[in-house]
Amino acid sequence: MNSLLQTPICRGTDFMRLKRIHWQFVFLLLGCLANGVTRAQNFTPGNSSAKLFSTTDLTSNAAPSLGDTDADGDLDATVGTADGKLLYFKNIGTSNNPIYSQQTGSSNPFNSSDINNNAAPALGDIDADGDLDAIVGTIGGTLIFLKNVGTAINPIYSQQTGSTNPFDGQGNDENPNAAPSLGDIDGDGDMDAIVGTANGNLLYYQNVGTATNPIYSQQTGSANPFGGLAPNLRVSANSNFSPSLGDMDGDGDLDAIVGTADGTILFFKNVGTAINPIYSQQTGSTNPFGGQGNGIDLNASPSLGDTDGDGDLDAIIGTANGKFLYLKNMGSSSNPIYSQQSGSNNPFHYDLAPILYTSPNTIYGKNNVTVVIKVAELNGVASTGIVSLYIAKDSMLPLNFDPNATSIPGYPGSVQNDQWNFDGESNSAFYILTSKVTIGGQQILSVGLSGLLNPEGTKGQLTISAMVLQGSEDEANTGNNSDADRIDYFKQ
Repeated sequence: MNSLLQTPICRGTDFMRLKRIHWQFVFLLLGCLANGVTRAQNFTPGNSSAKLFSTTDLTSNAAPSLGDTDADGDLDATVGTADGKLLYFKNIGTSNNPIYSQQTGSSNPFNSSDINNNAAPALGDIDADGDLDAIVGTIGGTLIFLKNVGTAINPIYSQQTGSTNPFDGQGNDENPNAAPSLGDIDGDGDMDAIVGTANGNLLYYQNVGTATNPIYSQQTGSANPFGGLAPNLRVSANSNFSPSLGDMDGDGDLDAIVGTADGTILFFKNVGTAINPIYSQQTGSTNPFGGQGNGIDLNASPSLGDTDGDGDLDAIIGTANGKFLYLKNMGSSSNPIYSQQSGSNNPFHYDLAPILYTSPNTIYGKNNVTVVIKVAELNGVASTGIVSLYIAKDSMLPLNFDPNATSIPGYPGSVQNDQWNFDGESNSAFYILTSKVTIGGQQILSVGLSGLLNPEGTKGQLTISAMVLQGSEDEANTGNNSDADRIDYFKQ
């Protein structure tokens, strides 16, 4: 048996170990509840500020693209946002059981990319060198080329400009909010592109070069297999067409689905051939996405891929409010039936982590102490159900909770105490707070408490510890559900 599971009391150091033990966290919590808490000695707290992240990372207009970015045999996701960032969600699960976790800093191969607003990426091996490159549509209608100058396993993306960008000179502000998708539309062995636009057009860029030396040329009129369709399908003056290519019906050619401003997913079946495509819109029961969207989640931006490794195409859909919807194919590769999955059945399900702040951290004699906990959602997916926050009790520092507080003395930010229920009596080891609301994707719900610490003529160290219990659905990761901070106290 793991020795940690036999720990008779829950010391501050054990709380910090919770960040690394994953599922053992639940068992240790039960032990803590049963046995109480003691002060931690010789404790060195982690750097809480290192866990902070910008809540604007996933602001709005999430535009995903699926691809095996790190060549480990499963699909990862690159996501463009309204403020021009490219986020990277690595599949830390498997090809059959995906779990998506956002990577930041140097772990995000797109971290240094600074795209214009409304970034919309599409992944594909544009230069046929065996790794995934990316093209990114922008609010101004231009297409940016990010070449992978690293390897398939360790990608490094470098923006190419001028003649090194095969889309140089293509796209303009007459067709804003460019949203591309890559695929071999004409069956000649190289990557072509279709690009959706804000005004409801589907543009076709044929690769008239080669697989290794692409040259893209916009095709119009009858040369564009989508040219005669889009103008009659505009949902509104701001249609925001966002396409994704894939063989939806398993007949060996590329079909297309298109997200729209009102959240509807359109289906264009290729009723021609892989070499000479003819696209026909399917409606009603012939559209496997017929019941999805329909104004519920605006600015639908889909991406097709076999996310669960069962041989057919599933879909993830980014939305205007930054959420990811997961539509699993419950049918087959030739007869798809899509069903929206939620909670732990959505591989983009949420990940909660507390960020604990105490002030002051050094005390001489009797002094007031501020304790603030920010519960952050890390994966860009809103939590479900009630979130429970446990704060370890210590007789030296009784904590008080003001249910109406929006600020706490000694803390520069705001708190949301009115969004929490407080229980300071039912458990001898913990203060228990339960949320009144869910926590939005990449959002923070904070709470503040205060108390009087009285060293009573002694000196030592006091550890304030907090842990989060997930809501009604399982989290993506319970290995980061705790945090702690230390107060050094001295007699006056």
